[in-house]
Amino acid sequence: ALEVVALEFRYFDGQQWLQAWDSEQLAGLPMAVEVAIGVTSGSEDRSTSSEGSSPDTLSSRVLDDNVRIYHQVIRIPSAVPTFEQEEAIETDE
Repeated sequence: ALEVVALEFRYFDGQQWLQAWDSEQLAGLPMAVEVAIGVTSGSEDRSTSSEGSSPDTLSSRVLDDNVRIYHQVIRIPSAVPTFEQEEAIETDE
């Protein structure tokens, strides 16, 4: 949608929030995913887009007062914290 000027995902591993998630490397799903979306009405300048900006949070990157930022944290019920997966692997050896 043209109104979306920024979109960001963060991933919770059970202990900390990460900017990226590789299910193969981390051997599973994140415990939760945070979605942040910056939305403006169709008439404002879209120069507040997060493309090419620093890796700060979305809130600190969007400077336009006409942009609303919506956050939603989505729990992944089937996920196991990555530190518990590591402990289970070590006890099996």
